[in-house]
Amino acid sequence: LVAYVGNDTKIMMNRTVSPRKVTQLERHMNILVAVMFGIEFFFACMLAAGDQIFNRVNKGLWYLQYNDEWPDLGQGFPGWAIQVIRFIILLNGLIPISLYVTLEMVKVLQCTMLLNSDRQMYHAETDTPFSCRTTNLNEDLGQVQYVLSDKTGTLTQNVMGFVWASIGGTLYGKAAPPAPDAVPEHSAAASSKPEAPKTAHTLVLDKQLRGKLGIQGDAVATASRPSLGPTKDADPAASRFFINLAVCNTVIPQVLEDGRFVYQASSPDEEALVEGAANLGYRLLARSNDRIEVSYHGQTWSYQVLAVLEFNSDRKRMSIICRCPDGKVRLFSKGADTMIMARVKPNQNVAAAVRVHLEEMAQAGLRTLCVAEKEIPENAWKTWYEGYHAASVSLEDRDAKVSAAAERIETEMDLLGATAVEDKLQDGVPEAIEALVRAGIKVWVLTGDK
Repeated sequence: LVAYVGNDTKIMMNRTVSPRKVTQLERHMNILVAVMFGIEFFFACMLAAGDQIFNRVNKGLWYLQYNDEWPDLGQGFPGWAIQVIRFIILLNGLIPISLYVTLEMVKVLQCTMLLNSDRQMYHAETDTPFSCRTTNLNEDLGQVQYVLSDKTGTLTQNVMGFVWASIGGTLYGKAAPPAPDAVPEHSAAASSKPEAPKTAHTLVLDKQLRGKLGIQGDAVATASRPSLGPTKDADPAASRFFINLAVCNTVIPQVLEDGRFVYQASSPDEEALVEGAANLGYRLLARSNDRIEVSYHGQTWSYQVLAVLEFNSDRKRMSIICRCPDGKVRLFSKGADTMIMARVKPNQNVAAAVRVHLEEMAQAGLRTLCVAEKEIPENAWKTWYEGYHAASVSLEDRDAKVSAAAERIETEMDLLGATAVEDKLQDGVPEAIEALVRAGIKVWVLTGDK
């Protein structure tokens, strides 16, 4: 059996011929040359007609005698056509062919002497000067009317910092010092450093939150100092919030040869939340398919993984069901505010405050997630798991059935709060956008943030 071959396949039908890009200057030059050639052809036709008339009137002139042989064909259309060609050759100076060469030389000089030498386009950190790879760049830039840009990783540094958190109706992190231009302490890029005294997760420096968690002093948990000491007097709401962040994720802790470890995550947002919780003493230590180990309150706790309801673009949330150290079954969930707020218990005291905090976070340009939790009775868990297992092994409409099973369990949750992650803009982005706007260029930014 041979499939997906021939011209009717998707890849062949999507194949298109690359269009030829012509700049506005080249287009105007081509029109100019075509007009000049038309004028030249018109003059040549008129002069050839005048030649025919002159030769007919002055037949007796001995130096104008025609032998009616090629290329002197005498009177008539063939002779007129030959004269048109001759006059086109004589008048070819009307067509500005040399203008193309002159313009190309000017563009080369602009690239080599102006653009490549522009000090404002030099990046000192990587010692990278401007490099013009096409002579059409200058005129191409002059034609730009719209700039369509992604936000994350394009305008931003893609280095996430856990900066604000709404816990128990209180917003933490606003009073903390601003984040330094530093790489997160647990990231792979920072693993070669002996220790990072500064952190991009400024939430961990909030004194009010540290007091709620029972943390003494200004210490921050690091890879070389994993424990902040006993914190059993931590506020229960705050403790539940950070336990949720340490448990409900897909982050993989990786232990290095020197005993240090880094977090490997597919989402930089998840990595930032787990790092922030670790800096406050709620550290993810290990993860396997059926068990999660978390360190907090000066001890190591083991959570048995019973089910993982994965994140996707339709659900916009992730949930994990675990048997906790106290023997109870709990569902930990986090996701987009529109999804989580619709599935929490109504009339919760913290809900109104969290909504206000979410709006404030969005206005500050931060990336937000809501955090929720639910305790599941043993009988309800067993009944739900039977239906979930049947859906997960179904051979027909498996995804739809699994999503329906997740919907049944992700209800009546307790809202714990919300997180705010900052992705700092790259250097010079505000100034660049301001310059583009002053030049009359419309800037559109695509983002999933509010």
